[in-house]
Amino acid sequence: MTGAYPTASLRQINTGADRDPVHALTPDFTVGLEPKMCQLVLDSAQYGEVSRQHARFVVVDHLSGAAQWQLCDLNSANGTYLNQQLMTGCKFLKAGDRIRLGRNGPEFIV
Repeated sequence: MTGAYPTASLRQINTGADRDPVHALTPDFTVGLEPKMCQLVLDSAQYGEVSRQHARFVVVDHLSGAAQWQLCDLNSANGTYLNQQLMTGCKFLKAGDRIRLGRNGPEFIV
């Protein structure tokens, strides 16, 4: 892949905070509980359904020739849900997609 990667961010929702946290994605961005391996580290006491390395966001060349974001489940114990559907492997993302880590885990909007 050449050139700049497409920009994207994750907005974590339903946190109970005054403002939903927003995280800028980098080309290889992992979410989970393990501080040494993840760019977004979640609190295991609050999010027990999240795996040490739960999901990864990567930029890949799409068949159209344009670079796109892809979400990959990292064989998490409780699954990754994209738009309320349990996913396996990797799926391309679009603006407004909803991602949840585990059945009742943290939820994000791309």
